[in-house]
Amino acid sequence: MDLQEDQQDTEFEAFLRQFQPSKPKALPDRRRIVVALAAAAVLLLGIIPVWVWQTGDTNRADRIRESGRGDVQLTTAPAPPPSTAAATVNAGVAEQRLRVGGAIKAPTRLVNVNPVYPEDAKAAGIEGLVILEIVIGETGAVIETQVLRSIPELDQAAIDAVMQWRYEPTLLNGHPVEIEMEVTIHFTLQ
Repeated sequence: MDLQEDQQDTEFEAFLRQFQPSKPKALPDRRRIVVALAAAAVLLLGIIPVWVWQTGDTNRADRIRESGRGDVQLTTAPAPPPSTAAATVNAGVAEQRLRVGGAIKAPTRLVNVNPVYPEDAKAAGIEGLVILEIVIGETGAVIETQVLRSIPELDQAAIDAVMQWRYEPTLLNGHPVEIEMEVTIHFTLQ
């Protein structure tokens, strides 16, 4: 019986050994070098963007917008007088343009001018939505418009109205910046 039990134990141990993890084989030297270089590249790709961002290069506003970093204060404040507006802009912040979305909220509209419904469009029964992309300057004035969704008979009326709108200037770290955003103008016949 002992011989039979020993044989069963040996077979059972052999059966169990096939499920035990085997010791990993060492990588050949060439593969070890490739793996080390790949790990170094991944590490550098993680560190370099942070270092570049902290040094304050010219594309900082784009990265702030995309990454949603919390160390940037975005606030709105009253517009400085036109004579001092240019003097208060820091050269490193000038020429930055942020897009509304995510952490960047739409500025408060201070002056609203409704569009004048063109008589020929009214007579033809034309109504609908005109969508514009606008750029709000550092002083809060609309400085650029671009039609994104057009109704040809109504586009110019929408542009004329929006160009008269005024917003509270948006500040980035205490300095006014330009803001891009979309606006929708509803034309409805009553």
